[in-house]
Amino acid sequence: NEAFDVYFRDIIECIKALFSDPNFADFLVFAPERHYADKDEMIRLYHEMHTGKWWWNSQVRIIYIHSVETYW
Repeated sequence: NEAFDVYFRDIIECIKALFSDPNFADFLVFAPERHYADKDEMIRLYHEMHTGKWWWNSQVRIIYIHSVETYW
């Protein structure tokens, strides 16, 4: 019978606060990026979420779904 303090925040309010704060403007990323270790772009670097394959795949899927929906 232990008691715990649980804290929570409204995620939408948190996102609004982050996006509206100019101190974070240089750190917010809205599109995926590809970084390479060589000039031939053969060795990919993965170091942040927006440089990973998941973000690229998600972006392509969203664009595809949007284009199919607009076509119909």
